[in-house]
Parts: sequence; structure tokens; C-alpha cells
Amino acid sequence: MRVKQFNAKDWRQYRAIRLEALSRHADVYGNSLELEQSWSDEDWHDMVGDARHAFFGLYDGDELVGCTAVFTDRNDISGKTALLAGSYIRQDYRGRGLSRKLYDARLEWIRASKRFDAAVVGHKEGNEVSRRANQAFGFTHSRTEEKTWGDGSKGTIHIYTMRLK
Repeated sequence: MRVKQFNAKDWRQYRAIRLEALSRHADVYGNSLELEQSWSDEDWHDMVGDARHAFFGLYDGDELVGCTAVFTDRNDISGKTALLAGSYIRQDYRGRGLSRKLYDARLEWIRASKRFDAAVVGHKEGNEVSRRANQAFGFTHSRTEEKTWGDGSKGTIHIYTMRLK
């Protein structure tokens, strides 16, 4: 199992796994499948190639089995907070500790960028697997918010923060 950072030429791979994630778990992502399906090829290419963000694929050999991303958190006007988001691992690969590889890749990218003072990650209320994963990396609960999920349902998201400096 390996994690690879995508670049602009990998946008098709990222799009495929991201749309798979949205189609299978619309109730845990912020965007809907319909919205992201409407994005143009150029939108996907530009997003994946944008140096302000990082997109990663989880591979079993040559097979893409998961993905994750890091964005500059738009809720921080200073631009110094990284947002870890969009994680997905295919069902057959869950329960093997692979989220650790995704966390390692994102945190390594965040630290290497030297742009961020903090990182945040969130999960839907009741997602104990996600909570345990982020806390294993030193994130601490900072707040809760009400959110509308990609499937239109409403619920609570728990936000966790890690100070980097």
C-alpha cells in the first residue's frame, strides 16, 4: 500500500475516486455528487494542479483504493490554517489502519509547505473511527457546527484542531 500525491495530469484518477466516494457516501461529504459531476474537465485539472492544495491517492499496487485532500481553510482569512478533508477508503480496505497513511501524507505536505500555523479536520457526529484517527495524531476538539451534508441532510460536525507553531 502506498500514498501518492496527485498532480494536474492525475486529475482523471482523482475525479474517478472522488465521484465514487460521493456516490457511496453522500451523507458524509460537504458537496453532492451532482455538483461535482457538473464540474468541467478544466475545473478538475485546475483544482488538482493548484499548488495551494494537495490531493492524494491510496494505492494497492496500481489500483486506486482511496483518496484524501488538504485545502487552505477558507474560514481563516489569514490563510494559515490547513483543512484536511475528503478522505475515502474503499470498504474492502477499511479496518487496516490505512487512514494513518493518509494522515501522514497530508501532515507531511502541510509541514513541508511552511505556510500553516494550524490544521483542522472534522467528522460527522457519531463517526468514532474518524474521531479516533484524528486524535491519534494529536488533534483536539475545538468546536461543533451544524452542517448540511451532500445528500441534503443536516447534522452536527465536530471540528478538531492541531497547532503547528
